[in-house]
Amino acid sequence: MAYKAARTPAEESTHPDRLSAPLNELLAHGRSFTTGDYEVRAVRRAEGALRGAAPKGSTVTGSPVLSRPWQLLGLPAVTVPGHRVAQGMPLGLQLVRHPDRLEGLFSLGHAVEQAARANG
Repeated sequence: MAYKAARTPAEESTHPDRLSAPLNELLAHGRSFTTGDYEVRAVRRAEGALRGAAPKGSTVTGSPVLSRPWQLLGLPAVTVPGHRVAQGMPLGLQLVRHPDRLEGLFSLGHAVEQAARANG
C-alpha cells in the first residue's frame, strides 16, 4: 500500500508539512521500493497472505493493509470484537464511516457487538 500511495498523484503530497508524521513516514517508505520490489512482494502476499483472525502472540496485530486506506483518507474506523476462529484467536469486524457521523459509527459498532455477544 505504501508503494501505491507514494505513487498516486494527490495535491496533499505536494504539501508534506500539512500531513501527519505517520502518513509522511508511510509515503517515504513507499518511495523506497522499486517497481521490482513491489511486484515481488505483491506476488508473495497474494500467495500466502490470509485476512482473518489475529496472529498468535501479543507483539503483532496482523497486517495493517485493511486499515491503512482509512488512515490515509482520515476516516474514523472502529473494530468490533466478538467472534473467535476455531483455533481460538479473535476475529473482529472493522466499521468505517464519514468523520461527521461519529455518533452513528459508535452506535452501529455497539449494536454489532451486542449482536455478536447474543449469538455467542
